Amino acid sequence: MQKVKRKRREVVIREYALLSDRLKLAYEYNTLGVAERNLGNYMIAKQFFADSLAIRLKSLPSDHRDLKISLNNLGNLEMDTKDFLEAKKHFGMFHDMILKETNADLEEVAQSYDQLGLVERKLGNYISAKMYLTQAIKLYKLSEPSDNLALAYSLNDLGLAETKLGKNIEAKLNLMKAYKVFKQALPSDHRELKTTLINLGILELKLGNNLEAKKDFWLAYESISESLPSDLIDMAHSYDELGTLQRYLGNYVESRIYFTKALTVYQKALPLDQRNLKKCHNNLGQIEILLKNYDDAKKHFMVAYQISLKSLSSNHTDGLQSYNRVALVEKLLAEEAKSRRSKPLKIKGYSLPSIHEHSQLRISC
Repeated sequence: MQKVKRKRREVVIREYALLSDRLKLAYEYNTLGVAERNLGNYMIAKQFFADSLAIRLKSLPSDHRDLKISLNNLGNLEMDTKDFLEAKKHFGMFHDMILKETNADLEEVAQSYDQLGLVERKLGNYISAKMYLTQAIKLYKLSEPSDNLALAYSLNDLGLAETKLGKNIEAKLNLMKAYKVFKQALPSDHRELKTTLINLGILELKLGNNLEAKKDFWLAYESISESLPSDLIDMAHSYDELGTLQRYLGNYVESRIYFTKALTVYQKALPLDQRNLKKCHNNLGQIEILLKNYDDAKKHFMVAYQISLKSLSSNHTDGLQSYNRVALVEKLLAEEAKSRRSKPLKIKGYSLPSIHEHSQLRISC
């Protein structure tokens, strides 16, 4: 009998040691994932985070803190890589874990709603995004001071979702609240301040408040132009933003100068980012159309189209958009040849770029 008891005890000790080893391995995987993510090696980081989560799901109770850490790390990484469906899955698991806790931390519950709201907005599910973000804001207000940055980001995301839903007045109010907190809590050259000003300017244009829009665009322009970064990619992004702002202000020649600078810097940066190069050529093509330099516009759109062909199938939506831009310019050139001595051409089909994301600025037309 004593031998059996001793044998059982030895088995339990071995199992505990194996479990301890597995959890140590999960910790190491998670640590390596964090390091690789910080280095920008997202695919390697994702594998480490996934391995860590797999071990913890098998080895830990469903309410363990380390499980929540793994789910958050994996979800945030998938947001970085724009794998929004997978991010939604992991943020959803985190959210469900939090709601099952009897004494859940209020800020952590708010965070879980915030994450789901953001990923739903990225997926284009704006009604769901609004629901989650509204709940996050209520909880942040209960758990945090009114100048809390997490609250400001939720207000910002809610404003962007409301813009997509056509609720421009509500969107403006929430973006203004977010900007007020950002202005108090962030350095004056922070990207979030510039992006929020641009989004407010676009909303003012939609609401017909052109003077207010111009004021917002100028504030953003001054902020960016006073603090150009030394890093090549960041510098190119800043030139992109300046070109966009000058376009909003109607200064197309100045806009072309900045977009050209952005293109030059992107061409110097290694490794070459074909997506950024294509974006610059599209921006320049759009500006050349506004300046009625159709031959130059065609050249830029052709380069963008050729980049699309190298990276995408010929019937891909992005490649098709590039092809359509080339076709548009050829049509404009043909019309110009026919009516060279008649009244100026009216250019149709062009609208202002869409609202910018708070993680980065994008230009589309």
